[in-house]
Amino acid sequence: MFVKTTYSQAENLDKQVARFVFSENIPFRSVEGEEFVKLCGLLRPGYKPPTCRKLSGQLLDTIYEECENEVIARVEASTGLLILTQDGWSSCSNDPIIGHCFTDGKTSFLHSLIDSGSTINTAEYCFDLLDQAITEIETKYNKKVFGICTDNENKVKVRKLVNEKYPEIIVYGCSAHYESLLLKDFKREVFRLTDQMKVYGEALHKFQSDHCKLSDATHTWIGLLKNEDIKKDFSIIETRFNQAVEAPHIVAYLTDHRYADVHEKNLKNHNKNLKEAEDWLEEYDIGLLIQLEKYRLKDTEMYSSKMFNDRYKYKFSAVEWWTIKLKQFERDGSDLEAVKFAKFMVGLHSCVASSAGIKRWFSRVGVDWSKARDSLGHKKAEKLASIYRTKRKTAKSKDPKTARAFLAGISLPEPMTMEKSSISSDSSEDCGTEGDVED
Repeated sequence: MFVKTTYSQAENLDKQVARFVFSENIPFRSVEGEEFVKLCGLLRPGYKPPTCRKLSGQLLDTIYEECENEVIARVEASTGLLILTQDGWSSCSNDPIIGHCFTDGKTSFLHSLIDSGSTINTAEYCFDLLDQAITEIETKYNKKVFGICTDNENKVKVRKLVNEKYPEIIVYGCSAHYESLLLKDFKREVFRLTDQMKVYGEALHKFQSDHCKLSDATHTWIGLLKNEDIKKDFSIIETRFNQAVEAPHIVAYLTDHRYADVHEKNLKNHNKNLKEAEDWLEEYDIGLLIQLEKYRLKDTEMYSSKMFNDRYKYKFSAVEWWTIKLKQFERDGSDLEAVKFAKFMVGLHSCVASSAGIKRWFSRVGVDWSKARDSLGHKKAEKLASIYRTKRKTAKSKDPKTARAFLAGISLPEPMTMEKSSISSDSSEDCGTEGDVED
């Protein structure tokens, strides 16, 4: 029986077909397949599915805009500050792509994919792209970018350029990148180091998690330096430690309540790192350094001892802990420096330890922009990847215990011994594999 389909109904059906095709990574041409057209006819006689051209053009733009509005709502509702990541990638046809993603401390969002063409990726060019991304993100989401994580080889020069224009933004390196370099340091002895590689593999797994923040990365690096099973490698690890653990990492470690019992002891052999952290904070804002010392002294008027007990240690992340303190300072009418310090800490503890987030996005883009679809182009690939991640909300992404599962993998309060992580082995989000594409 023929069923009349109004224009409005057909439009809604077209959108739903598009959501299905995009979220399941189905080729566009499938909508013109004979069997799919028959299926639509059986489900609703009188309805004709969209053409491949309409699907890959008008409908892709419409659903992408729909997903963008969802992302804007989620970012605006989040309490964390934004951390930007930049990295490079080569597509299936060897197009040089520079990608940007950002995180609110919990979820990673793809911002842009840029085909750099024949342009040489100098520090100045990478900065120009970062500058553009910062402006676009802050305008679009009405939130400030607090930090930038990059494993760019020109990181020092990029940092200088960023800090000249954005002195309030912190720039730091990727711990997962330095851990990978550490593994390469041992590649000639791979057979002798089979057991030791398990230790480094567990550390890398930690660094690549979106839930691993600067303080967690610092604790993990210290765990490597205290692991007797790899004692003969300490000098090499120390070199990579000094490259990976920068001033912001040390400040984050000192101000993470979960490590309050051990951070002073663990850093006693790293006086140079401590001095660099204090100098950096003094240059950034001397008022913050004064507040840091009050925190380290456990000023009882500002930091009640109950805030450091096990209930707070295991129940709240560092971002949540400092958000509580921020609200408390504001409620109690504390001095502006204390409020400013708490706001800074919320931002600092939102900083992810690695640029693995953008690599996971590249993995997702690579699935859509495959050799079979090499004519897709980076803009459509960017839209498809964003739609896929937004529409495929798994039970895991909705589970508020996800971060807790990660934290459970960190032995507290002692430094990690790098034993087998308690993170589920099916946690593809942290592994950087093709399956690692869910929120």
